[in-house]
Amino acid sequence: MNIRFPADCHIIPLTPQGRGAVATLRVEGTDAVSLVQKFFQSTSCQMLEQIPLDRIVYGSWQCRDGLGNEDVVVCRRGTDKVEIHSHGGLTSQTMIIESLQDQGGQIRDWRDWTPAQYANGTKAAARIALASARTERTARILLDQLNGALDRELTEIVNLIHTGATNQVLSRLNLLETYAGAGRSLMRPWHVAVAGPPNAGKSSLINAILGFERAIVSNQPGTTRDLLTSETAFEGWPVQLLDTAGIHENTNLLELASIQLAMEQMETADLLLLVFDTSQPWQPQFDSWCTKSPRAIIVHNKIDLCGSVPALEQYDNIQHTTSAMQGDGIGPLLRLVVQQLVPVIPPQGAAVPLLKNQVTTIAQAKQWVLNRQSDLAITALSDLIR
Repeated sequence: MNIRFPADCHIIPLTPQGRGAVATLRVEGTDAVSLVQKFFQSTSCQMLEQIPLDRIVYGSWQCRDGLGNEDVVVCRRGTDKVEIHSHGGLTSQTMIIESLQDQGGQIRDWRDWTPAQYANGTKAAARIALASARTERTARILLDQLNGALDRELTEIVNLIHTGATNQVLSRLNLLETYAGAGRSLMRPWHVAVAGPPNAGKSSLINAILGFERAIVSNQPGTTRDLLTSETAFEGWPVQLLDTAGIHENTNLLELASIQLAMEQMETADLLLLVFDTSQPWQPQFDSWCTKSPRAIIVHNKIDLCGSVPALEQYDNIQHTTSAMQGDGIGPLLRLVVQQLVPVIPPQGAAVPLLKNQVTTIAQAKQWVLNRQSDLAITALSDLIR
C-alpha cells in the first residue's frame, strides 16, 4: 500500500546546490521519522524510532524505481526532525528529495525555515547573511551578531535605562546608530554609481579599479548604454560598481533611456562618483550636478593629459584626481570611498544593527529616553531582543 504523508512534512536542503563532499537535508513534521524510514535501511536493521536522539546511524537509501541504493548517514534530531547526509552534488541529493516528494514531502526554502531556529530576528538575519557573506571582514561582524553581540548590548542598555543612567544610555545608543552604517553593507553590497559626461573615462576608471576590462572603452560618445554592474570589495567592504551612460543632451530615444537610467542611479546609489575629463573645458551644467549631489566625490580624471584641474572651491564635495589609463590616484580614491561609506569601523566583537527596523527602533528609543518616556524605550528595545 502506497501511503502518502501529510503536507506538514517539510524537506529543507541545508547545503547549496553544486559540487561538494556532503549534502545535508533536514526533514521535519509530525510523520518525519516514518517518512524517512520508508526509504532508509540502517546497517544494524534497527528502526529509526528505536535509535536514541542525536545518534548517527549509517545505512542505505532505497532509491525509487529500482535505481539502486545510496549510502547515507541519518540522525534523529527530535521526535519530528531527521537529518540526512548523503554524497555531495546534485544527483544523490535530487534522488533523495524526489523520493520524499513522491510520498507527500514538501520542499521548504532554508531562508524561510531559519528564523524559527533562533530566538530573535538578529540571529536569524545574521545566519542567513553569513551564507552569502562576500568578504572575511563582513563575515566576522555577522558572526559576532550571531553569537549575541547586539543582544548583549541591548540588554545592557535596557538595564541602564532601569537604573536611570541616561547619559550612558544615550552614548551607547548613539554608538549603535554610528555602527548602523557598517551594518547596511552586511546584508547587501554598497552601491557606488559612476556618472558624468560622455568620454570622461568612467568605464576606464571602473576597469582600473577592478583590475580587468569589465567595460568597453571607446572614444565614441554613447558607448555605454546599458547599466553595467560589477561586484568587488574595498578594504573588505563589498561594493557594487554601477557604470552609467554619459549624461548629455540627446534626441536618440535609446540614449535618452540610458541617460534617464543614469540619472536614477545618481539619486539612489549609496555613493556617487562624478567623473570629469580635466583635458576638456568645464561646462556650466556640471555645476548643477555638483550642487544636486553634495555627498558625491568629484573625480578629475585624465590628469595625465592636463596638469591642472578647475578651481571648484565653492562646493563641499570631496575632490580627487586620477589617471585611469596610468593607474594614478586609484588607491587613494578607494580609501576615500570607504571613508564615505563607513566613516566609523566597528571593532571586533562590537554590536552592529543589521536590519532596518533595528535602526529605526534604536533611533526612536533614543528620542523616548530624551523625552523621559523610559517605559516606551524599554519595551521597544526588549522587543528587539525577543
